[in-house]
Amino acid sequence: MSKLKRRAYIAISIYVILLSTLPLVNDVLSNGGWVGYGWGAYMFDNGVVSVRFSDIQYGADKPKIYVYPKPYYSLRPIDAVEISDYESFVDTLNIYRDAENMTVKIIDRRSIEYAYTYPNLTLRKVVTVLPNNSIVVRYETSRDVLFRVSIWRWYYARVAGISFNDTRKTTEIMLNNVTSIEFEFHDKEYGAWIGQVSFNMPINARIFRDDVGINKFIVETVSRELWFVITIHSNTSAVTSPVTAFFKTLLSVKGTRIVLPVIAIALVIYGWRRWIK
Repeated sequence: MSKLKRRAYIAISIYVILLSTLPLVNDVLSNGGWVGYGWGAYMFDNGVVSVRFSDIQYGADKPKIYVYPKPYYSLRPIDAVEISDYESFVDTLNIYRDAENMTVKIIDRRSIEYAYTYPNLTLRKVVTVLPNNSIVVRYETSRDVLFRVSIWRWYYARVAGISFNDTRKTTEIMLNNVTSIEFEFHDKEYGAWIGQVSFNMPINARIFRDDVGINKFIVETVSRELWFVITIHSNTSAVTSPVTAFFKTLLSVKGTRIVLPVIAIALVIYGWRRWIK
């Protein structure tokens, strides 16, 4: 009976340890590549940037871009910007609400494609994370359309040098014939961040605010193809102490992938000494 008990304990222990290592193994195998984590939901995470798509039936967050603070890349990612289907249009068609069908597929490790079908129109959106951690968002349609793409955030400190105070007398400011737009935002813990959106052609843009701050800018142009490159970097150094960073790392999503196997092995050893040996 004792021998059977030991064998059963060893088998269960191996199973528990293997389960505890699955998040870490998945992280290692998928690092730097798109992976699915739910029905219609995908994520790219290389520890520097994280780009996520929501479930296919929800119109926002396609994609939503996060950045990790330096030099502690394992800490929580910072919400940077999202490209909202719910707030974007081609001609008079809302990209999310008016689509008759949507499909998604991973093209390669760095690129993912969403395809939308409308009456008399098809739209293809490809998101690619470049080796330098910039993100390319490309729209292609079957004919010339008026693109109105919303780049959203709660909230921007500045867009194109314009702050919330500059918009006190209006809820909308126009930018004409620009090829890039710089934006700034702040994180309470990790300070100031600067981003830039560079376009493949001159575009018009409108900056919007609500009662709290600047929450989006919409880019507009007529074409069959619109693409832009988003780059984001910190404007301040992380002020988190090494000790604080260590404990935050242990409690972060990435940290738990290492902590779980350690806890599992410790419990197996304790159980062996307590109940078996």
